[in-house]
Amino acid sequence: MKGANFGPIGIREAYLEQFGPFPKSLLDLGDIICVPHFLHDEMLSDQQKQATQKELYPGQSEPLPVSPLSIAEAALKAIFELNPQARIYLLGGDHSVSWPAMVYCHHRFQKEFGVLHFDAHTDLMTRRLGVDYCFATWAYQSLRFLKPYHLVQVGIRSSSKTKAQWAELHPVLQFWAHEVLGKESEVIAQICQHFSDRGVKHLYISNDIDGTDSSEASATGTPEPRGLKSGFVKSLISEVKKHFQVFGGDVVEVAPPLSGIREFKAEPTCQLGAQYLNELIRTP
Repeated sequence: MKGANFGPIGIREAYLEQFGPFPKSLLDLGDIICVPHFLHDEMLSDQQKQATQKELYPGQSEPLPVSPLSIAEAALKAIFELNPQARIYLLGGDHSVSWPAMVYCHHRFQKEFGVLHFDAHTDLMTRRLGVDYCFATWAYQSLRFLKPYHLVQVGIRSSSKTKAQWAELHPVLQFWAHEVLGKESEVIAQICQHFSDRGVKHLYISNDIDGTDSSEASATGTPEPRGLKSGFVKSLISEVKKHFQVFGGDVVEVAPPLSGIREFKAEPTCQLGAQYLNELIRTP
């Protein structure tokens, strides 16, 4: 998505402006190199992979990944091998960045984890234009790694299907945005109880900025009105951290150039993304 490639740097700049340096316990590993034509190595021929490997890794004989999602998978695998207890936080970029995180979650916990997903969209397409792994399919693909109803989606309001139709297709619990507004405290309690009843101990939080109302998060590819209030999103993140081990999360789809504000640290959506990141990483 045009503009979302600047999301990570925008969130970083806004974080430093609002909160100062990252905590000493957090290490910023930088960005994944992105060849803009690629998504995942499974989509490339051997000839193409070899040609790009020569460009990205001159002098290396090891067949290293070349697509951003595949590079991210390899990076997260390396992090796990170095420190199996590490917590991971990803910044996007479009929502496809959550797919490598799901691979990591499965490798670390098998099916013993849950996912809390803020979004205006379900991201439950089986494929998009024939593509298996992208921003619109990652949640569907993650279901193979999750026990039934271990994926909870919050803030849905732009969908080609109704909530009932999604319920018939997939074992996912959804709270559409109109069900949350005015009932925030009740919904927070319901979500915590839902995960607890299913024995979830480990939780990953994926936060698409368009789950938040467009009045607070306009710099994104698909801003949607009548969305979640940022205070609710922060409160829910804070509350689940009290009850479950939140071992990772992401903030995605922030696209600062779309606002026209040149200084990313002063851009409201970047500032909100930084606040969401801070809520994720701070000690409960």
